Amino acid sequence: MADVLDLSIRSVQAAGKVLLEHREELTRVEQQFAHDVKLAADRKAEELILEILREGDPGCTIQTEERGFFQGYNGHTWHIDPLDGTVNYYHGQHHFCSSVACYQDDAEEDLGIPLAGAVLAPPVNELFQCRAGEGSFCNGRRLSCSDVSSLDQVILSASFGSSDESIRRMQGILYDLLPRIFKLRIQGSTALEICAVASGRLSAMYQTGVKTWDFAAAGLILQEAGGVLVTEEYAPGMWNVLAAAPGVAEELSPVFFE
Repeated sequence: MADVLDLSIRSVQAAGKVLLEHREELTRVEQQFAHDVKLAADRKAEELILEILREGDPGCTIQTEERGFFQGYNGHTWHIDPLDGTVNYYHGQHHFCSSVACYQDDAEEDLGIPLAGAVLAPPVNELFQCRAGEGSFCNGRRLSCSDVSSLDQVILSASFGSSDESIRRMQGILYDLLPRIFKLRIQGSTALEICAVASGRLSAMYQTGVKTWDFAAAGLILQEAGGVLVTEEYAPGMWNVLAAAPGVAEELSPVFFE
């Protein structure tokens, strides 16, 4: 079995390479939704990741965005998001990434015990990575969250989600919160925004209606950088996620989790 951090890095690098080199042909729409889109890119990048993981970690369980769940037997579960920020990718924007994380199965933990994860932003060649207990890094630089301590300093990234219900809910929350914070940003990639909190570029981010592969790698990177990750599974496989710098996490948490 290959080292899980090495596998994570190799996987996102392979996905990132194909996303950049074949961007024009991979923007073919396979599914269209009211507030989202599925592209050929999602499946192509995922194929490469699956090949690397199955060769490097035989018998692992894999939870994928495109192909679903593959049950294994060796105690490792991989969470794969081959293209996070698909709408951005489709429209020629640069804010997208590939994300891969490995967890050790544990019945007492929702996702298991985190082992390692990697998130790659291909257009800017930024590789976020971590191994549990060893800190998190971006291109070799150790990450640390912002030292903000009050809401009026907070740069928040948020999403309205994709359902009518989540849009209405976020309208109410942000209507009350916006006058109290410094700035709001809506960027369109859960994993990259969590990594931005880990690196101090954002003070906090909140996303509703996300899946485990959206935050499995980035959430570990955040926590290894000293940040706070709050998750709530409000329906089977559907999560609300808050990532925050430690100085504002306690104040922000009740805003989003009632």
